[in-house]
Amino acid sequence: MARWGNVKGALDGLDAIVAAPQDTAEARTYLRREKLKGQFELRDVIFRYEDDGAPTVDIKAMLIQPGQHVAVLGANGSGKSTLLKMLSGLYAPTEGRILIDGTELGQIEPRDLRRLIGYLGQDVRLFSGTLRDNLNLTMLERDDDRLHAALDFAGLGPFVRNHHKGLDLEIKDAGAGLSIGQRQSIGWARLWLQDPAICLLDEPTAALDQRLEATLVSRLQDWMAGRTAIIATHRAPILALTERTLVLQDGRMTVDGPKEKVLAHLAGQKGHVA
Repeated sequence: MARWGNVKGALDGLDAIVAAPQDTAEARTYLRREKLKGQFELRDVIFRYEDDGAPTVDIKAMLIQPGQHVAVLGANGSGKSTLLKMLSGLYAPTEGRILIDGTELGQIEPRDLRRLIGYLGQDVRLFSGTLRDNLNLTMLERDDDRLHAALDFAGLGPFVRNHHKGLDLEIKDAGAGLSIGQRQSIGWARLWLQDPAICLLDEPTAALDQRLEATLVSRLQDWMAGRTAIIATHRAPILALTERTLVLQDGRMTVDGPKEKVLAHLAGQKGHVA
C-alpha cells in the first residue's frame, strides 16, 4: 500500500505537468527572431495573480529604448519582480500589451525569447548534478575554457580551480551546500554564457559581499555596453550602471526620469532611496 501510494503520487504529479499550460499553442505559428534590438513598450498593462485581486502591476505607458540601462526602484511588494517576469515572457499580462521591437511579445517564438533575453532572478535555481551540468544548460558548451571564463567573470573562478573536483563539483538539489552568494554567482556565470541582447536583473548582487560586488560591477561596465538592461535593485553600486530610474509604488509607476534627478527627488522626499 505504501508503494502504491508513492506511485499514485508520482502519477498525479505527471498528470499535473501534462495538464499545465504550455509555452506554445499547437494551433499557432510564432514569429522567429534571430536578433532583438531590445526596445520595450508597455500599453495599459495590468497583471493580477488572482482574478478578483488588486493589480500587482498597473502601468499605463512605458517605453524603453534599445541599449538603455534602467534601474527599477520600489519597496518590497511594489511589483518590480513581476514586471521583469512579464518583460521576459515568463508571465503574460492580464490586460494590455507588451511589445518588443514593435511586435507583441506573445507573437514571438518562446525559444527565441529564452535565447535572446537573459533573466537573473533573486533565487537562482540549481539542480542535482555537477557544476558543469548546472552551467551547460543548453548542452552545447564543449569548451571547458569558456566555462572557466564564465566563472572568472562571476567571481567563482578561484574557488573552482582550487577545489579538487573543479567543474565536476557535485551540487545537490536546489544548491544545498553552497552559500547564497555562490548560487547567485553561478547565475551570473550562466548569464555570461548565454550572452543575451537583453538583461533583466532582479536584485542581482543582493547576496554578494561588497568586494565581489565591486569587482563584478567593474566588469559589467564594459559587458553591458550595447545591451538593454533593466535592473531591479536597492544597491548603490548597481545604480552606477544605469542612466534612467523608474520608481514603482503599489504596482504603478510614480517617477520616471534621469537617474541623478530621480535620486535627488527621492532624497529630498525621504532622505534615502526607498
